[in-house]
Amino acid sequence: MLIGLGSKSFIIVMTVESIDNDCFAFTFGDKRLDLRFDKILHTLSGLVACSIPQAFIKWGQTKAAYRFLNNKKVTQNKILLSQLNNWFENKFQQIPVSAFLAIHDTTECDYTGKRSHDNLGCMEYEDRRGLYLHNTLLCSIEGVPQIIFDQYFWNREEDTLGKGRARKHSPLEEKESYRWIESVKRVQDYFKPVRTGLNTTIINICDREGDIYELLAMAKCDNSHYIVRSRNNRRLQDEEIKIWDCIQNEKVAGTYELEVKGKQTFEKRTATIQVKCLENIVLFPPYRKGKKRLDTVVVNMVLVEEVDAPEGVAPINWKLLTSMNISSFQEALKIITYYSYRWRIEMFHYILKQGCKVEDLQLEQEHNLKNAITMYSIISCRMLSMMYLSRQSNEVDIKEIGFTKEQFVFLYTYLEKRYKINISQQIKENPTVKHFTELVANLGGHMKHNGQPGIKVLWRGIKELDMLTNCLNIIEEIRCG
Repeated sequence: MLIGLGSKSFIIVMTVESIDNDCFAFTFGDKRLDLRFDKILHTLSGLVACSIPQAFIKWGQTKAAYRFLNNKKVTQNKILLSQLNNWFENKFQQIPVSAFLAIHDTTECDYTGKRSHDNLGCMEYEDRRGLYLHNTLLCSIEGVPQIIFDQYFWNREEDTLGKGRARKHSPLEEKESYRWIESVKRVQDYFKPVRTGLNTTIINICDREGDIYELLAMAKCDNSHYIVRSRNNRRLQDEEIKIWDCIQNEKVAGTYELEVKGKQTFEKRTATIQVKCLENIVLFPPYRKGKKRLDTVVVNMVLVEEVDAPEGVAPINWKLLTSMNISSFQEALKIITYYSYRWRIEMFHYILKQGCKVEDLQLEQEHNLKNAITMYSIISCRMLSMMYLSRQSNEVDIKEIGFTKEQFVFLYTYLEKRYKINISQQIKENPTVKHFTELVANLGGHMKHNGQPGIKVLWRGIKELDMLTNCLNIIEEIRCG
């Protein structure tokens, strides 16, 4: 085992569809399936970027993995729900946190030309086949990923293509964009104090696709807030000016400097950012065909704007709608910081598709495919958490991510013997997640002068460590044989 999956695991994935108070002892309802699930997840965790046949090697084990994914008792929701008990009992209840960030975003998995091609719906055009996937990533307010809270799959029917104008006036509940509202609602329902027994605040974070009037209307409640990047220059109630123009007329609340990288060149530069704030904006409700005019919504807005950007470089420009207080520059900076953590879910999607290579899966049926993607989502989220946890804290013990001290001893012993790396006695006696991550990254080719380890060197290092431990086990079996 490499990424821990026992009772001390740090990250789990869940969904909240059909959750009730009796679900905390939920399993697949079959001990053999429970054991098979555990074995498959253990194996795939240590062999990121390997196909299922590569990971299991023996045909019998590979066939057992395929049978598990094909089993009708095994569904995407059951795989996710099987992780809920561990997180709720060992993390949420025992170490209650006052606030979480719920980051929402959509990605796509393209299976055009794969074995599942004919069994999947289409995407933006008829010959492109695959699945859209909407995820909700739960993070701490420090930006450390915790769980993939919710996953929603869908695709399109051929007869709906090319009818965007007609869909524009369809009821919101029939539009694909309704998934944003549903995912926010699930988070709100799950973290109701009456349900959890704790007063936990949830801050929902969405990019411009989440700028939906109904979402702004419902995402604010007693223990729920939102930060949504504005896409629509909305009308204001009783005002001729629109919201973007209105905030441009405000005074600068403050400035700060930020180091950023170019999207193409990756060259670093220091950007000067100015911040403007506007409170208590009353939005004019949009027209909805066949429906009563919606109530007005009151929002706050933070404008994040780069000044004096280099020639040929698109300046930073965020217009953030929020229900949180922004009466001071410090509070506005907090909103900006929280929104900057939205890129955690982009990194999650990167690991899922580039690290775990879910778009290379050659599973024929949609049922099997969803099950496999969900299992790889568990692995991707744990890996992402390990990286950010190592950057945020120097104190966390390696058992929090499911590793043992024995595994750490093997890791540093190998590095000392093979790469002549000097490791202090203090680190050997008190290993932390930060120490473990740095050593695993060394196996993956990380060089110290390149800064903190990135996700690629981590998944390469984990794969290398798994191979080494398997070789060690084989040698021990031969010696004892």
